[in-house]
Amino acid sequence: MNKLLPKIFYSAAILLAGAVSWQCNDDKVWDEPAIGSVGDTEYSMPASGGTKNITFNTTVAWTASVNYVNGDGTQSWCTITPTSGPAGEGSVTVTIAPTESYESQIAEVIINAGGATKTYTFTQNYKYVLEADTLSFTELPFQENIIAIPVESNIEYTINIDPAEAADWITQVESKAAPVQDTLYFQIATYQSGLLPREANIILSNTSLGYEQVIFVSQEPGPTLTIDPLVSPIDGKAQTVEATLLCSMDWTITPKETYDWCTLDITSGERGEQLLTFECEEAVTQARKAIFIAEADTMVREIVIEQTELGVENGSYVFEGSIDENCTPTLVQAGNQMYAFYTYPLSVSGQANVYSGTVYSDAGWTQEEPVYIHMNLPAPANSVKLSISSNSWNGNNMKFQVYPWNTDVKTSLTGTPIISNIIEHEASVHKEFLEKDQFVPGGVDLLVVLQGSVDGTFGYWSWNAVNKDIVKGIWSGDKEISDRIPELYFVYDTEVNGTLQSAYRVSEDNGETWSGQMSAASSINGILLTYKASPKNIKIHNVRDYYATFDMGDNNVYIAKADAVDGEWKLWNGSSWAAWYETTTIEPILQSETPVSVVINNGTVYVYYMDGPALKVATASSNDNWPANLSAFSTAFEFTVANDTKDSEDSEEEIWNYPNEIDVKVHADGGFVATYVDAVRSIGTLTSNDGTKFSLGESLTPLETYYMWAGAKGISYAVSEGNGVVPSGANMIYAITEGTQGLYTFPTK
Repeated sequence: MNKLLPKIFYSAAILLAGAVSWQCNDDKVWDEPAIGSVGDTEYSMPASGGTKNITFNTTVAWTASVNYVNGDGTQSWCTITPTSGPAGEGSVTVTIAPTESYESQIAEVIINAGGATKTYTFTQNYKYVLEADTLSFTELPFQENIIAIPVESNIEYTINIDPAEAADWITQVESKAAPVQDTLYFQIATYQSGLLPREANIILSNTSLGYEQVIFVSQEPGPTLTIDPLVSPIDGKAQTVEATLLCSMDWTITPKETYDWCTLDITSGERGEQLLTFECEEAVTQARKAIFIAEADTMVREIVIEQTELGVENGSYVFEGSIDENCTPTLVQAGNQMYAFYTYPLSVSGQANVYSGTVYSDAGWTQEEPVYIHMNLPAPANSVKLSISSNSWNGNNMKFQVYPWNTDVKTSLTGTPIISNIIEHEASVHKEFLEKDQFVPGGVDLLVVLQGSVDGTFGYWSWNAVNKDIVKGIWSGDKEISDRIPELYFVYDTEVNGTLQSAYRVSEDNGETWSGQMSAASSINGILLTYKASPKNIKIHNVRDYYATFDMGDNNVYIAKADAVDGEWKLWNGSSWAAWYETTTIEPILQSETPVSVVINNGTVYVYYMDGPALKVATASSNDNWPANLSAFSTAFEFTVANDTKDSEDSEEEIWNYPNEIDVKVHADGGFVATYVDAVRSIGTLTSNDGTKFSLGESLTPLETYYMWAGAKGISYAVSEGNGVVPSGANMIYAITEGTQGLYTFPTK
């Protein structure tokens, strides 16, 4: 713990005075020759030379001479005038000539008065040099390469890249050959995506001495041809489609076939940026695609316009963006709210700072009360530190506790703390609050308690505006504080970066509009972060309770449950349901590489997954511990394998054609319906009366009802909890893994 204690600085000045005074008295006869100096006796002179006057008093006549300490007496860089004078106050002007030497030199000016001597030392600094052998590197090729800059220098200097952003492509590196003294090596990164040469300066400088060398660097761009977007999905209306072309050389565009319905306004151009305009006619009866080939030298790009027919409902994006191949969306209906669940890669910086440099003397709380912070870290913190400033700290200790959040502060404090440490005082030190192997969990709501032991005299903490991404509330005793919080540091366990986490978006109008991305029910991510799991195929099921099924990349399926989407999720640990902080055990309910569906109907739990071409099902009585009692899995339906064999010398390759994801729901009439995306992007269905044996249902073909984009997977829809009704006008959802990726919805029929 680093306590910012008030600092009291004391200073004292001691005047050391020394003087040599000389008294003239006509009646006084001096017994001995003597010299007294006025001012310094040692001088440092620059390489550029200069003049100094030395002043002294003598009792007899005096002479002055020069002695060169390093070198012989033939030197003449130090001259004096006059070289003699009478008794009394004397003065000599010392002139130091400029030097080109790279070594320091010393001369002594010696005053002699009747055998008494006084020596004045003049040290002339060596000539400074900072010179680069090469001051310009122009028209460097776009490929990554190394430039070498021999530098002659006898002073320290700094290296800067100007402009600062050029440091992204110019970096200093070590020699890849034998070390060469005073040679700087810089790596020039590959420049693939630009249109014009990029330029920067490498600056070697010693600002205190005023020396600087500027080396100019310019690099030509590599071959570049980009079109944004490459794929444009459009509806069946007549419209204009635009795309931006960037190319570092001359280019041409030609249609792959003749398209009467789609034309391009320009088909060739020079290096630079060009707006491409495609005019598309109305598509009345048939979806279609136009492909244009852009070429520049050896670079080739395909521009695709995909148009649906007017009768097809395109739907809308829940969001556009990268879809991980394991992201399977789930649609859940809860009252009038619809939740679209999916996964996203977690990315956090190394440290969360809940603090500011501003220190307020009016903290807004009484120091006898503890401070309570309701917070949620994006990732686990394996280090916590606090900064406090107090006149009355006086070596006392602090209590640091972390509780699982439960409803409010009072209720949370009735629970058991997951961390409870006493932090011993140590002056001017940021003390670590965590013991070995402890960490503050991420992804869950927590209550942090800070209680210092200070006396009744004046003291204060450091406070600042609340970090809304982390802190949800703060109290000093019973008083809520809205604009100042302790100076608190959380250092993240960055091993979780890149792992998949659960997120959702909410719609309150049956899927017409959606909220921004929110963290999923926090304790789901608390489970995942605690176990450093990267979940694949997470799905949320609302069947009496809410269930979350997911795997962790180990082909095992795990399950958690809650009584509300945003409630506390508890993990199945092999024998019971427990919160992430109540168990150290995590047990799978089955082995599978594909997403799982969970259904409860008439007192029975049904668990489904795809095993190759077979839909598998297991059942259990729907008591609280049903995962422990699942039956063996049996085949509920087997898809016909479409064989397209290719003869070879040694073997036959079979092309398997069946869905690898399936979603099962129970409707109001008690019937089971399984939906999946088939090979032609239709919505296939299976139906069953008992949930254990299915038959093929009627396919919902895109030409009659929907159009699903290329790369469609994971079709899902919501059923109202409790009554099994599909809400009128509610949406189906699926993931698009090709072209413009994202989660996409369209109204159910």
